[in-house]
Amino acid sequence: MYGDSYLFLDIPKIMSYFIAQNKLGLDTVLKNRDAYDKSNIVIKGNLVTMYSKTEKTKDMIYIDYGAALFRKEALHLIPENCFSSIEELFLRLIEREQLLAFEIKERFYEIGSPQGLQDFEAFAQRQLKH
Repeated sequence: MYGDSYLFLDIPKIMSYFIAQNKLGLDTVLKNRDAYDKSNIVIKGNLVTMYSKTEKTKDMIYIDYGAALFRKEALHLIPENCFSSIEELFLRLIEREQLLAFEIKERFYEIGSPQGLQDFEAFAQRQLKH
């Protein structure tokens, strides 16, 4: 889970889906269409088929929501004794058709940028009024 994000997660539902699908990994995604940040994921069926922070295609309408699950066996795909990013692990899982997509319907709030922090503060103020 990303440390700079406020997420809306139904963890029991996500876990149940993950266990039932028997894949090595699961990434939560949001149908974003470049709204909150640049969309970076392509989904076909229930699998992530493309993930990129740099390359952009027209069918990239989802964004990484900020929470992922992995089976212990997925850790074998991470090289020992060197730095490895989440993107590299996702790409290895995608190659093997082992990265599930779980769509979340509510937007996330990231606080790693001034605009993101401002958006979250506005959300929090609205919640306090209710």
